[in-house]
Amino acid sequence: FILGGCSGGGGGGGDGSSSISYTGNTSPAVVTDTNAQDLAVEAYLGGEVASATIPLSVSNSSVTTMEKNISKSIFLPILLKNAFEQTEINYGVVTNFTANTVTVEETINGSCGGTASYTLNVDDQTGEFNGTFTFSNYCDAGIEISGRVTMDGEIDLNTDEIELLFMTFSNLSGEGITIQGDVSLDATAIPLIIEIDYLLRYDDSGKVYWTNNYMLLLTEGVGFVEVEISGGSRFYDPDYGYVDVSTSDPFIINDGDEYPTSGTLVCVGENNTKARLRSLDNATFQIEADTDSDDNYETDLGVFLWTDLTV
Repeated sequence: FILGGCSGGGGGGGDGSSSISYTGNTSPAVVTDTNAQDLAVEAYLGGEVASATIPLSVSNSSVTTMEKNISKSIFLPILLKNAFEQTEINYGVVTNFTANTVTVEETINGSCGGTASYTLNVDDQTGEFNGTFTFSNYCDAGIEISGRVTMDGEIDLNTDEIELLFMTFSNLSGEGITIQGDVSLDATAIPLIIEIDYLLRYDDSGKVYWTNNYMLLLTEGVGFVEVEISGGSRFYDPDYGYVDVSTSDPFIINDGDEYPTSGTLVCVGENNTKARLRSLDNATFQIEADTDSDDNYETDLGVFLWTDLTV
């Protein structure tokens, strides 16, 4: 089982119907007081946010009816992982058995609506598998998707648990976006390692954002998930260019929450200019900027409500 090459400069992968490419700014972004909020929030979300709808501070918040937006970089791989963990290798509907290969087909329900149909071909001697998932308005982990994902990897035949999982897609859609790229998961590592490289296009604006070589370190505890974004992760904004992204403190997301209760995301641009997003609790976050490269965040852009992040 081999993961198709990462998306590189133009993104890629999937079922051959790839139609998204990144043509935006590929230079390092210069972080300023004007763009720090956009860069920090977009690096967290994995795409654009309508900045005009974010009030200047929590005190004059006014956005209450718009659809909420959450981090695709964190929750999309969790959604795909959760979907795969619902597969029933031993108890699904076996439609074919040839030599050492078992073909299993089944449909599962999303935790908040929709369905996902899968076909998996599993080597019952080695645990290696390949197959496809087709999502139809499938809702879980706070987001809803439709489209096709091809995957391969390896499971532990004694426990049916994932060891390695590689996924690629070119036409996942939902909430006015289309996503194309690759996700890989190594469950043999502690903490669990998720690598992401995808392009996200907003259907209304046509803008494409690139989440490049994100590495998430995922620790699942009792009642919470801890997510660390390691150095080397990079986010491209088509207007401003790229920032290097990492967490100085990991995000802690409690079960049932869509936003982290703590954690700090740091975005480093040209000449060590920086934007910082700090989760104060699962309701609010703060944006700060270091525009003179002295490692002090001299500009406090304010405290905002997570729920004021809108599509």
